[in-house]
Amino acid sequence: LGTIIKFVDTLNSIEDLEYVNFTWHGGEPFLYPIESYKAIFEYIDKNFSKKYCHVFQTNGTLITDDWIKLFSEYFVSIGISVDGADYESNKARFSDEKIYKKMISNLDLVLNSNLYTSIFITLGRHNIDKIDEIFKFIEEKKPNGFYINPIKKKIGNELSVNEWLEIIEKMDEFSKRTGIENSLTPQIQRAINGEIPSLCMLNGACNKFINMNVDGEIFKTCVFQSQSNYLGNIDEDNIK
Repeated sequence: LGTIIKFVDTLNSIEDLEYVNFTWHGGEPFLYPIESYKAIFEYIDKNFSKKYCHVFQTNGTLITDDWIKLFSEYFVSIGISVDGADYESNKARFSDEKIYKKMISNLDLVLNSNLYTSIFITLGRHNIDKIDEIFKFIEEKKPNGFYINPIKKKIGNELSVNEWLEIIEKMDEFSKRTGIENSLTPQIQRAINGEIPSLCMLNGACNKFINMNVDGEIFKTCVFQSQSNYLGNIDEDNIK
């Protein structure tokens, strides 16, 4: 807890920093005790002078009414990772079908709350043939938004460029028809119009993010932690 508070204070001391999106992910962020998050949220609410928001990215298996109550109090948004409308598409995420069904039940619990909720889907060879079912699943669940992310690693499961372009077109058509936002196609349109998109995967600014792990190590990246983007440890080094 002290490490996180020190990190928050460091951000607060940066004069030209106007807005912070606190994105809690992992691993699984819900493994951290709810009492600790409550203390963190209270500290930020009372002491942080910048504009900010909280976003949680989770596999959805550990969500309870108590979490939803806490998130509602502090206006936390939540993204739930799910790779399709059946267990077969989600075997890489969930070792047992009971766990998958628990996630679906928790997804419905969140969607029935007042939280801004998004569904995040990783698309690859394992579920590309079920893309129509995936869109139907999203439409039935009616989240505030969704994001379909292609597998990028060269592991034999990634999509071809043409397949991904086709999915982007379907995402755009789906959002226009249903009114369910997607995070990608509006940003692509911004780029086409000569504007700078905010998604780092489109503007090349992934190294403009600050990422801290549970050991207090800080990296200038949105996701991938490596020695090349290591900045130091918040508890051991003088990081500004």
